[in-house]
Amino acid sequence: MRRLTFPTVMPYQQYECVVEFPATRDVLSPLGEPGFIEDDPTRTAGGRELFWAFEMEDGLRLEVVWFEPIQHAEVVADPPEAQRALLALRELGVEADFKTRELPEGSSPLRRSHARGAVWLFTGEGSAQPTAVFSRKQLADAWLARTRFSGTLVPYPIDISRYEHDRNWGPVSLPPSDPEAAQRYVGNVGERYEYFEGRQLPDNARWQLWRQDDNGTRFLVDAFSSRAEALKVLQKMESAVHKQGYWLELQQGAK
Repeated sequence: MRRLTFPTVMPYQQYECVVEFPATRDVLSPLGEPGFIEDDPTRTAGGRELFWAFEMEDGLRLEVVWFEPIQHAEVVADPPEAQRALLALRELGVEADFKTRELPEGSSPLRRSHARGAVWLFTGEGSAQPTAVFSRKQLADAWLARTRFSGTLVPYPIDISRYEHDRNWGPVSLPPSDPEAAQRYVGNVGERYEYFEGRQLPDNARWQLWRQDDNGTRFLVDAFSSRAEALKVLQKMESAVHKQGYWLELQQGAK
């Protein structure tokens, strides 16, 4: 199970929820602290809305929103399979009087392979531009597992700029809203995933840059959260006149 960072990308809206249930804050306590709290009354139906989002081991992505004034929670899932979402909630430790709802399979906007809201762009390691585009993250995961490519996967909204999409989620860290800053903004908040040889790395993965001197002694040079960043430093050091051995290792404990 992985907690998702807001703003998240979900192809289904809240009215397309597959599970709903009455809930207090205590009932939702197994989910931990919310990933996002909407408290702007102009953007809610009245009162606060608390959000959580997770990606399960089987690839199911779900978003839970709790409407504080009416003590009610709703769950949107991708793919929109009610029973899988129900099992995921119980796996997360939530127990309540759940009510499930199956979405109509034949409705065009709800097709499970349909790109809605965003597409997922994969940029292969060493490439300056995206090298593959997917309608769903699950399809990208399956393709990467098969090809064993390394790189980054990032969602981009459809029919709206990344800047406007992120701003719509509320008070996140964004540059000023002047045209020049907005047109340069490519997204430094929300979901971004790194893959190594087809495997999605955990958010806390660290890449260690090691050096071996002429006497065979190993030294840890630095650690990086991004393999791409670590590679840049490695290549710079390898270009030095005095040649020594450099290599990268995934930090022990990162899976």
